[in-house]
Amino acid sequence: MENENNQLQIVTFEQAIRLKKLGFDWPCCDVYSYGNLCNSFCGNHNDWDEDDLESAPTVALALKWCRDVKRIVSHVGNMLGYYGAYKKFGDMVETWIETTVFDSYEAAESALLDELLNIIENQP
Repeated sequence: MENENNQLQIVTFEQAIRLKKLGFDWPCCDVYSYGNLCNSFCGNHNDWDEDDLESAPTVALALKWCRDVKRIVSHVGNMLGYYGAYKKFGDMVETWIETTVFDSYEAAESALLDELLNIIENQP
């Protein structure tokens, strides 16, 4: 999953499906069509009436969506492969922190996105 051409990493197909179910509606230029990554016009592909299209944002954009829309704050550190997140519930703060060694910053970011999606999916 390491990015060798200085491009921002695109979410995996599984992450794109989960983001769509959670209401991700921000415009992006990539889309999964029948599970294949395609470059398309920039827009919200998730609002189309077709089940076989999922918007494919960058991991960075998906993390920003988690922060801005779902109000989950996240942090990823690079060399140590540290990632953590917390979510505010009114005055109470629920904390989640995990330390794992990853091969790359991109791998840590993707793992963090998976954990944030788990938190969002399990919200009441």
